[in-house]
Amino acid sequence: MSTQTNLPDYAESFKISSLGLYGHNVISTGETSVTGRAYNAIQVISDCTISYESAFPTKPITNTDATVTGLVLTKGTTIILGCVKNISVTGTDGKIIAHLISITD
Repeated sequence: MSTQTNLPDYAESFKISSLGLYGHNVISTGETSVTGRAYNAIQVISDCTISYESAFPTKPITNTDATVTGLVLTKGTTIILGCVKNISVTGTDGKIIAHLISITD
């Protein structure tokens, strides 16, 4: 059985999202992304700290961090995250643009 068997077609979704066709959400200090949405990249509008969870199932993917907490980011940074969910932003006036990798909730 291939490790790709149980995964949605993220490669196709990534191609579409890289063009911005799924859109984005702005997430500010004290906010968390909408439950059920997945994101592939973020752009930092103002300095902040973020936390997020991997949107991949814990099995068969075993070589990724399931959660990331306390990641400090500076204004102007762009990060490719792969496929993550539940992004929360903290800090004084922190704000990011999170790019959707799908349009389903």
